Parts: sequence; structure tokens; C-alpha cells
Amino acid sequence: MNAEIIGVGAALASPEALSQAARAAAQELAGCGVVLQSQTSVGADPQRLREAVARALKRSQVVLLLGGLGAGADGITKETVCQGLGRQLVLHQESLARIKAAYQRAGRQMPQQIARLAMLPERSVVFPGVRGITPGCGLAAGNQFILMLPDDPREFLPILQRSVIPYLAKFAGAGAASRTVNVFGLGQAQLRERLGSMLAAQNPTVELAAARGEFTVRVAAKAATQQEAAHLCAPVVQEIRRRLGPAAYGLDQREGLAGAALAALEKRGLTLSLAEGGLDGCTAALLERLPQAGEWVRFSVSAGTAALKRDVLRVPEKLLKKQGEVSAPVAAAMAAGARDRGESDLGLAVTGALGGREGGKPTGRALIALYDGRQVWVRELSLSKKDPPQAQQLAAALSALALVRQYAASPQPLPGGVALEAALAGKADPGDALPQPPAGGGEPLHGPKNKRPFLAKIFPWRGDPVGEVARKLVLLVALCVFGASAGYLVNYQLQQQRQTGLEEELREMYNTAAGLDPDTPVEVPDGYPEGYQAKFASLYEANSDVAGWLSIDGTQVNYPVVHYQDNEYYLRRDFNRQDSKYGTPWLEAANHMDPQDDNYVIYAHNMTDGKMFGELMNYKGASGTRDFANPQVGIEYLREHPIISFDDVYRDNDYKIVSVFITNAKEAYGEIFFYNTYLDLSNQADFDTFVSEITARSYYTSNIDIQPGDKFVTLSTCSYEFGPVSDDAHVRTVVVGRRVREGEANDGSDITYGVNANVKLPPGFTGGNTAQLEQQADQESHGTIAMTPENTSSALTASSYQPVSSLPAASGEASTGSTAGDSGQAAQLRAAVLGAMEEARQARDEAEEYEQEAREASSARRAWQAADGAYDAAQDAQDAYDRALDLLDRIEALYDQHPTQEAEAAWEAAEEAVYEAQGYLEDAQAFAGWAQQAAQELEEEQPSSSEEASSSSQPEPSSSEEQPSSSQEQSSSSRPQPSSSEEQPSSSQEQPSSSGEQSSSSQPEPEPEESQPQPSSSQPEEPQPQPEPEPQPAGEAGEADQQSLEGAASAPQPAE
Repeated sequence: MNAEIIGVGAALASPEALSQAARAAAQELAGCGVVLQSQTSVGADPQRLREAVARALKRSQVVLLLGGLGAGADGITKETVCQGLGRQLVLHQESLARIKAAYQRAGRQMPQQIARLAMLPERSVVFPGVRGITPGCGLAAGNQFILMLPDDPREFLPILQRSVIPYLAKFAGAGAASRTVNVFGLGQAQLRERLGSMLAAQNPTVELAAARGEFTVRVAAKAATQQEAAHLCAPVVQEIRRRLGPAAYGLDQREGLAGAALAALEKRGLTLSLAEGGLDGCTAALLERLPQAGEWVRFSVSAGTAALKRDVLRVPEKLLKKQGEVSAPVAAAMAAGARDRGESDLGLAVTGALGGREGGKPTGRALIALYDGRQVWVRELSLSKKDPPQAQQLAAALSALALVRQYAASPQPLPGGVALEAALAGKADPGDALPQPPAGGGEPLHGPKNKRPFLAKIFPWRGDPVGEVARKLVLLVALCVFGASAGYLVNYQLQQQRQTGLEEELREMYNTAAGLDPDTPVEVPDGYPEGYQAKFASLYEANSDVAGWLSIDGTQVNYPVVHYQDNEYYLRRDFNRQDSKYGTPWLEAANHMDPQDDNYVIYAHNMTDGKMFGELMNYKGASGTRDFANPQVGIEYLREHPIISFDDVYRDNDYKIVSVFITNAKEAYGEIFFYNTYLDLSNQADFDTFVSEITARSYYTSNIDIQPGDKFVTLSTCSYEFGPVSDDAHVRTVVVGRRVREGEANDGSDITYGVNANVKLPPGFTGGNTAQLEQQADQESHGTIAMTPENTSSALTASSYQPVSSLPAASGEASTGSTAGDSGQAAQLRAAVLGAMEEARQARDEAEEYEQEAREASSARRAWQAADGAYDAAQDAQDAYDRALDLLDRIEALYDQHPTQEAEAAWEAAEEAVYEAQGYLEDAQAFAGWAQQAAQELEEEQPSSSEEASSSSQPEPSSSEEQPSSSQEQSSSSRPQPSSSEEQPSSSQEQPSSSGEQSSSSQPEPEPEESQPQPSSSQPEEPQPQPEPEPQPAGEAGEADQQSLEGAASAPQPAE
């Protein structure tokens, strides 16, 4: 059978995300003889989805829809398919019960809209979620199948493996078989070299995949029968094992090395006790997540300190002092101590300097010892210090389990064993028979790391005199500072060049389409929204979030504008959705274009190179992006550039600029004008307030009249002219335009402007008190005063109205004062960067504490609470790092404008602080990930525990639905592994479809218990007390459903 994948929703909108998901699904589908032919993405557009499904049914037997199953506005998959096939959505009671149970375990009440997840097509086969609560489902018609699964591979892969593949295998026309060779101890490059041309074979196919510190080599074949396919696989598997040697440790081991080790122990009837030091309990965690571990693992302890090794494992104090904690004799003593404590057949010990909480200073060195009561086997690992502690710990833990498996699986005693007394005396020679892992995904290292003498010339070395050590340290610090500065400058230039190139490409794309004759036919992409202007077709194909094109003649303002569901996504992403400090101008998330709102609000960054909205500062007469307003100069710029053009996707719009003003967004600095909330001005009171405020606050007056029914555009960006106070008060520069009416000139020739002598400014942002503002900001940065509304209002001006002549840049004295204050401003900005770095460090420490709490938690619920805290701390570190980056940009701009020694020194110090903050951020994110892993593993350990299991608080962009959480959420995380329970199929009672109403908000989702799901049927019948029979394809003839869906694709549809 051939298959086609359709990605639905934002998570699979990008080609990279869709390709990655399709590759993962294709590998699983190949196991039952289903070959992936094509893949496409439709976003969250129901019409595009209808058309894509109709096309797929014409050419494919299996149509796999990934995504669009959530409870939010983009959950369109089931509804769209049912509309095309003329079926109803019914409530599947069993799925609803699973969802409610998951929320109960999380200690939360299930939101009503989450019930929509359990609304499934009638007469469909239900595939219960395994690592998520969102169920999948399938519809069969003749020899065709429409399958609907979540978009996150961590969710849909288990469903494919446990439910979909067995289901499809029963209907596949050809037999299919697959085998998996488990590999440990070789890197990817080595594997590819040894397998060679086998990776290019067609039938059987040979595919290589990474699997958390290990690799798997999957062999899949197709033939007339499954037995014939298995015969095709057998010689290939044999050849793979021959080529890989001892590194190929097992076949079809779904639980990896931990499962293989326990299986070997079980086969021999051997019990194991475990002691670890420096691994944070990683080895025990790998074993204890398996249900059979309790029977064969008698004792485990994480002895990360010398005291624990001495007191718990009875390692002699003298041995610890003489040999050190990371040594072969101590590892042997730990193994013997663990064996005694657990009264087991074997004692296993791992001790290393691998970083983490217990590991101390990471060196990458670890010792493994296995003691069976007669002999000790010792193995030494030397791992790359470049790998993070977690990767080193995992590598050491897997190596220890590999030694256990070798011992238990070997019919003869392992070579290299010595008596315990000899091992304690240091006479054990660490053998090399143990495969050593590529800790960070690279090539393995064999044997102890050799010292390289030439490094002693650069780095402090044992035996160096004090003066030589000091000289080397000074040299290293200088090199680091130089490297960091050079790296930042290179990165800055590259980003600038990349942004310029992208802008030119987009302008050419738009201008080419906009310059075509209106009668010229334009090819538009599939699913192009009705009513969109044809000139946006190419931009829409590149990014379906395009909302229009913004330009101001004679300026750099000439960019596409996007529209998204929130005001954060494009803050640091370019038009191609790639990370960029420039971001992309975006339309206020609450705005509507059809019908058109009365006021469009567009945001963009105030960049120091004038890009985005940096050039808007010229409307204030500022000589740079950080300078004070000078309306006497700005009015000339306004007269030259009075028109804003914003052609949205539905219509072209020109606007006459009626107002240029600054405002604060923090109450401590006076009354706030929430200009960005005046989107609908149909209410007369709102219209009057909006017009009154933009008129009074504007630096300029004009002859432009404003009447009810007029449309506006508002451009908003940050202002930095008041130094640190600008950040604290969230000062904004705003430019407002009124749409040109029919019959008016659209070139500004009929406009006259004047300077507003009584401009309404926020309290404190007037020239007479600038020095006082800067002094107060400086005091605040040194902690000498508290910034409260009371002392702020007393330090700032008491009047909201000041003559324009009092603005700083309106006089030569003010400009001189601004230049003279550059040194102080540079020092303030540097102090602010250092403060942000310190906040990032504190957040890193908090994340580490929470990670430790998660690992030491006695229940999954407590572990998930700690994981939530670690995530919040990582978010704080991210915020601090972002703030440090913004401040660094401001210091750079200050240096460009006034290249003084003080500004240069501040720039260099700030660069170093930013790199420090980046390191703290990466550490915090790592701790958050480890905390989640610990909670996940603890949840898996307690399948029958009465403790409530809290789920991850971090949403996943590629997930069909998010997890419940009491804290903030982030976009990248793995779902916790639920515990195991047996699930039986059942049918559901049909319910009114109103319970499945769409909700625009994204609701968090708890984790279900992991199950061994069997496909069940979603029928509008009374629930049956007994399990259903083996699932069969449901529904009518394939042609009828296909014709129905194809017809629906072309039929008129109600507006979404």
C-alpha cells in the first residue's frame, strides 16, 4: 500500500518540521508494507485540508493526517473530514474517561472544551493515546484508510507502533516483516562505514537511528507473505551482526541496554545491587523504569560523597584518601559494598567525575566495577569533557549496564577478572573489552585520555610556579574576551547581512507581483484564501501569516507585515520564521482585517541601524535612535514623508500622518494611554477619546480633519532616549495615520503641519527634568532608592503638559548636556547588563535546586511540581538574557554615536556579561530538562501508586494538545512517560456535537497512564460491557466516501 501524509496546524507548517515527522512515520509504516509517497502541509485552513484529502484519496490507499486534533481553534481535522464524508462527531466515552482520569491524577478539573478531544467520527476505529491524552482515529472505506493522529512524534509514534501498524497489517496486500539490531559502543560515522552499501539496499531496507545513547539498525522487507518477508530479513540481520561484532548486543530490544541487561540477569537467575557516585543516580533510573527491575535489582544507592561511600558502602577511609573517589580500587570496594548491602549475586559500581550535582569538576573519567563474590572486573572510561554532564552520565550508566549484560549473557567467565584483594590493592588492570559509547553523539574514545604536553604551554599545569600560573590565566582571560568580542561582532554583521538579503528578496517578490497589470492572471497556491489580493500570492506561499505590506516612500520602512495569534511569536523571528534579532513587523493579534478594524496597530523593533521602525525616530527630529525629540527638525522630515502605505491582503490603504507622540506604559510614570486597544472605534466615546489623545499628545498640529467612520493605522516601537528610565517606563514612540478618503490627494500635497506648542507628554519625560531622571535611574541601579510611584512622581515633573521649547534637543544646551552625559549613560547601561547577568545566574541556581528536588522527590506529583519550578527559572534566565542582549545593542549604538573610551569599555564589559548570561541560560535550560526527565522517570516507576501524578507544564508546539500546569509554559519539552496499564476497547454513546465546540484558547493537557492500547470503535450505540472483537475496517464503500469528500472540496463552505 502507498501512503500520503498531510500536516495540519502551525506545528507542521514548516517544511523542516513536516519532513522530520514524515520520516519518523514512514519508518514505522514500512514495517507493515506501507510506503510513503508524498507529504504536504495545509496549516490551519479547512479548505486547503479538504482539497488535500480529496487529492490524496485519488492516488493513495492510506492518508495519514498529523495534527489538528487539539481543542483550540486549529483543531480542524476531525470536523473537516466528517464534513467531507457526511459523518457526525460523537462522544467516545472511553476516551473521555481517560482524559478525566488524567486530569484527576494531576489534581485539576478538566476544562469543558477539552472534552472536544474525545469527539470522534462515528464508525471510526479509535487509537488511544499512549504518551498523551489525545486519541487518534481511523476511517476505512473499501481498501482505503484515513488515519488521524497527533502531530508530535513523541505522541504519534507510540500510537503507530502499538495500534495503527497491527491494524493496517491485517489489510496489507503483501507480507511485511522487520527486525531491529540494537547497537552500543560505536559512533554514527563508524556504523555508516561498517554497514556501507547495506544502507542503500531497497528490499530489505536498512535504516540507522539514534536511540538515547545507543543506535538501532532496522531491517524491513516486503514479500508475498509475512513469512517470506522474514526470510528476506534474516541473512541481512546476520550480516549486520557480523560487521558490527560485540557492539551489536541484541535483537528487537525495545527497552535498550537496560532491558537487555535485566533479561540476561533473569535468564541466569542472578540478582544485582548497584552503587553510583557522580552519576546522579542515572544507572538506577534506567533500570527502575522497567517493571521487572524490582525482582532482580535488590539494592541501589547514589553515593556521591566520600562520606556516603564510607558509611553506606563501607569503603575504607584510608582507601578513599589514598586512591581518590574516582579510582579502580574505590570502584571495586563500592561494588563489594553494594553486593553485601543487597545480599545479591552481583555488585555493580560506577564512580566518575562527570559534572552534575555529585560529579564535581567534570573530567570525563569514570570507573566501572562488577563483583560476583569471587572476582572483580574493572573498566575505565574516558569521555569527552565537551559533552554536557548529562550525556557523560548516560554514557557511563549504559557502559555499566553493558558490562552486566556481557557477564550475564556469557557462557564462560569474562576475561580480566581479579580477586577483590588484588583490586583493592590497585592491581586490577581496567580491561578494554567493554564497548565505549560516544557520549555526545560523536566517536567513542578508547582507553585513558593521554596528556598532551603542548597544552602545558598554554594552560596552568601541575608543577607550574605561582607566577607562571598567573601569567597563563591573564593570557587565557584576554583570549576569551577577544574571542567573545570578535564572535559577537561577526555574528552581528552576519545577522545584518542576512536580514538585508531577506528584505531585498521579499521586496522583489512583492514588487514583481504588485507591478503586474490587474488583468494579468496570477497563479495562486492551493488553499489561497478567498478575497486575498493576487499580489500577495507569492508571499503567502512563503508564509501564510502574511497580512500586508507596509511602506513609507523615501525611507527604509518597506516590509511585509504578518498577523499571528499572539504578539510574541514574531518578536524575534524573521518572515521565514527563523530566529532573528530584527523580528518582523506584525499586526496586533486582536486586529481583524475582514471586516477591517477601525484602527490597525503594527509593531516593530527600533533597531540601531535604522531598520524596522528605527527610522520613525526621524519624525521626532531625533538625530539617532537614542536621542531626544527635536520637533523643529522633525517637522521637516514629516513634511517630506507624510504618507504611510499599508496594503493589507484584502485592500490597499494610504494614510495621512496625523500624530507623532511618545507615551509610557507603566503607571509609576503617569497616566497610561492604551492606544493599542482602540481597535474598534464605532463607539462614539471611544472614538472621541482616541482622537482627543492622539491630537493632544502629538508633537505636531495639522489641517487633517478626523470624522467618525475614518480608518487609522498606528505604528508603535520602543523609545530609548531617556536611558534606563526608557526601559523601566516602557516608553513608546507612536505614529498614527488617518486613511486617505476618496477624492483626497494621496501624496500629502494638501497637508500643512505645525509644531504643537502645548504637547501633552507623560510626566517626567520633558527636558527640564532629564538630569534628575538620569540621576534617579543611576541611584536605582545602585540600589540607593526604591522606584515607587510616590518618589517617581516627586522626582519627575508634576505637569502632564509642557511647551515643546523645553524639550532637551530643542536647544543647543540640551544637546551638549546629552553628549556630556554619554559616559554616565554607558556606565548605567553596563550596570544594567551586569544586573541582567546576575539575574540569569540566580535563575540558573534556582533551576539547579528545583532539578535536585525533582530527582529526590518521593512522588511523581512532587517531581512534576519541582520540574515546573525549574522551567519557570529557565524562563527567568531567558528573560534576563534577552534583556542583556537589548541593553548591549543600546551600548553599541551609543558607542557608534559617541566613540569614547568609557563607551568602548562599557561595550566590552557588556559583551562579556552577555556571554556569561548565555551560559547561565543554557545551564538553566539543561537543569529544567533534567528535572522533567526525573519526573517522567519517577512517574513511570509508579504505575499503581496512589500518589497523584502531575504532568509537565510545558507545551509543545508540535503537540496536538498541551499539558496541564500551574506555572508558565514553554514551547519545547518532552512529554512524561506514563505508567503502564492494560486497556480494553469499548464503544461510545453518541452525544450532541455541541460539546465539541471550538475554543480559541489553548488548554493544557495532563498525561494519561501509559497503556497497551487496542483500537476500539467509536459507534453511536450503548456501551458494551465486554471487549469488542478484533477491529475491522468500518464504513461504506470506498468510492462513496471518496466521492463525498471530493465533492465537499469544491462545494461552497461557510466562513470560518
